Amino acid sequence: MASIDERDADDEDRMTVTAVLEAAARVKPTEIVELITTFVPAPGIDLMRKKGFLIWCVERETELVKTYFSKPAV
Repeated sequence: MASIDERDADDEDRMTVTAVLEAAARVKPTEIVELITTFVPAPGIDLMRKKGFLIWCVERETELVKTYFSKPAV
């Protein structure tokens, strides 16, 4: 599983969705990319859904949302 934590982003010019797209391009079907944010990443969710990924979010605590993207089995 690839994990991306937007709170640890070193490059302020690089959008988190870019990191998600790059990680998603490397995962195999049924593998997962985890995105940890302080908000529900709605635009990224919409983009990944259009690309055919399965998506679910879990709000762990105040201002901590874990979003999971899974490439469906072929």
